[in-house]
Amino acid sequence: MTLKFRGLPALATLVAAVLAAGLTTGTKGGDDSPIHQIMDQVLTRNRAIGKRLRSPTALEANGRKSMAADAASLIRLGKEARTLAEPARERKKSQQDWTRAVDNFLRASEDFARIIADEGSGRSQATQSYQKLQKTCAHCHSAFREEEHEEQPVPEPPGRLSRVGGTGTTVETTRGGTSRRDHHRGRGSDRGRTRRTDERSDDR
Repeated sequence: MTLKFRGLPALATLVAAVLAAGLTTGTKGGDDSPIHQIMDQVLTRNRAIGKRLRSPTALEANGRKSMAADAASLIRLGKEARTLAEPARERKKSQQDWTRAVDNFLRASEDFARIIADEGSGRSQATQSYQKLQKTCAHCHSAFREEEHEEQPVPEPPGRLSRVGGTGTTVETTRGGTSRRDHHRGRGSDRGRTRRTDERSDDR
């Protein structure tokens, strides 16, 4: 029977995208920078683990062995990343913030490695541990990746004409927040009141 994990592919895809576009673009050392090289390898190992966990044979001997090797690589890469000063410097954060983020990643990687090594562990345990690992990646990248450009809404220029509801009614916005249509309505109402008043005067 094939077991599927809801939310796991989506989470793995999200984190893979973050890893691909996060710290690697947030550093200015170029493609050969130490953090870029580490993140490339972390991305590869994370993808491999996510792919294997979706397999129905993930927790068989060969599957556990492969994921254990990937987890061991993540631990090694985390220890290498922990010594780097570049990510904190580029993002103008303290080195303590960086080491704390990497330590969270290391703990999650070690926990995943421990669960995979335990032959009595179940699929739900492995999946939950992997999800925690992915969250540490996402949290780290949200703090240390390059900020993305956010487009600001373009304000409407004063006096811009537009059509409302396809009815052909022209609305011209004024600085006071009202519209020419509102003013026209007001004049029309005044004319109506004047006309009715004149009619009453004639009757008298």
